[in-house]
Amino acid sequence: MSSNFLELIRLKRLSPTTFETLALTERMGNQLPIAYGGCALAVAVQAAYHSLPVMAPGAPKMVFYSMVGHYLGPTATDRHIKILVEDVRSTRTFATRRVVLSQTQNDGSERSTLAVTFDFIASSPTSVLRFHIPAPSIVHHSETPIYFDALDERVAAKTMEPWVASTYKRVFGLYSKFFDLKMPDNEPLSQNAWGVDKEIVTSQDHLPLTEKRTAHWFRSKVNISKGSPAGSDGALPISPESASASLLAFGMDGALSFVPLSFSHLFLEDAGACSTLDFALRFHTEE
Repeated sequence: MSSNFLELIRLKRLSPTTFETLALTERMGNQLPIAYGGCALAVAVQAAYHSLPVMAPGAPKMVFYSMVGHYLGPTATDRHIKILVEDVRSTRTFATRRVVLSQTQNDGSERSTLAVTFDFIASSPTSVLRFHIPAPSIVHHSETPIYFDALDERVAAKTMEPWVASTYKRVFGLYSKFFDLKMPDNEPLSQNAWGVDKEIVTSQDHLPLTEKRTAHWFRSKVNISKGSPAGSDGALPISPESASASLLAFGMDGALSFVPLSFSHLFLEDAGACSTLDFALRFHTEE
């Protein structure tokens, strides 16, 4: 298993358009040997970045704009992932890549597990794509403890049952392995431990489901600001920009498929199936 996030996303090149993961994926939120979806997203981002051409001196660099795709099936945790990248468009302004992840099955056949279309756009001093919505008014992260520590504090103060904290840590432990996660006390998913405690009254119970909001911060436990160099085992180098994009894709997949349950005093066992089917992630900043 990977000891940090940079180890998780390392790839080796099999051909100009084909890559393979060096680390095995890990599970979260599922008792079956099925990978957490963010693992697949993170390595797909790496493959897309490695397919970009080396830009001439003075030419604008290509920056990540969007990824849109579908999960095609579960990714097994006991085997590596093969990644095929197709160059759909390469112009002065855009680079579009179609990335398909697959795994070799026990009978030797290949099964596709994820298909994603990536768009990169040439960097520009001014862009209509650079904008953001107002951030919600929440407590600053500097005033919020690491969430695992906050759970322990609540158990000690007898405001949370020990089984709630232990269940959260067991089901969502992968987050704590790679991230420092912080959640304001007044956010509903912080109050109910991402839905584990179905009985607790949250601060947004009075709101309709479509008006409920939650927020959290996460940061890699290992420094990714310098990326990672090429490895003697064939590992490709990881740029700081691609590491940051992979980290965000990994983190954003967390809880998305069951947030409606967690907002409704329900949890994973209350649904027959609870998985992300399709997704979109867009960046309206170059940083």
